[in-house]
Amino acid sequence: MSETLPLATEEGAILYLPQGAVARAQYIDKLPPVDPGDDAILPVVQGGVAYNASVSGLRQRVRAEVQDDIEQLSQRIASLEYIPPAITAIRLSPAVVERGDTVPSVTVTVERNRLDLPADISGAATAQIPAGETSVAIPGLWAADAGFIATVRDPAAPTGHPDTATAQANLSFRWRRFSGVLNTHTPTDADILALSSEFATASSGRKSATLSPSGQYVVYAQPADWPIAASVTVGAVTSTAFTDTMRMLVNASGAAVPYRIRVLTYPITVSEEFIF
Repeated sequence: MSETLPLATEEGAILYLPQGAVARAQYIDKLPPVDPGDDAILPVVQGGVAYNASVSGLRQRVRAEVQDDIEQLSQRIASLEYIPPAITAIRLSPAVVERGDTVPSVTVTVERNRLDLPADISGAATAQIPAGETSVAIPGLWAADAGFIATVRDPAAPTGHPDTATAQANLSFRWRRFSGVLNTHTPTDADILALSSEFATASSGRKSATLSPSGQYVVYAQPADWPIAASVTVGAVTSTAFTDTMRMLVNASGAAVPYRIRVLTYPITVSEEFIF
């Protein structure tokens, strides 16, 4: 490349433009200004390619190239610093309710790494958690299992980066199983509903409970169509000394379902682990 910079009006001058838009811009900016009416056309060599151009035209072209380079650099920096959206947790309240109940409202909480982005809720209901917030209460009347899907999307994500995160939480309706001790071996519905209980399914497996009777009867109840062991384990002893009764049980939500009521036939006087 020439060591000296030719004047724009110099006859026969050749501009050898360096590689790199910034270097070319610095080169062109050192040229003296030209009169718009006397803008000389000079031969230009750039990257081994020769062409004719005016000094003012070169200035415009090279400055545009610099702007393009700056924009590309900014995009690369933004790409390196970019944090894609991610959902770290999604929760429902309530999440599990008793069959026969009706849920009038579900609160969906979406924990995410980008609180600057909203979370859209779809599936069983449509709603949005605004940017800066983590929860929304959604009114409705749910009486069966329902899924809620959260989607966080970044419309400004750089090309080639993940721009969407999704997660799902389910509202589940479950029957309860009950266990405890009673003073009677013929419990009523109210007696059973007053026992300790937990939500379960047919595949939940055997129920283990440590009970402390003092001359009371041990009682266990579960939906009649669930599988059940043929014996009860009391501490280290297996026992079949119980009665099984099948009957309709009306739960606290008002739903009636056939239940198996298992009552040990003798009062228990020691604290033991019972496996039903």
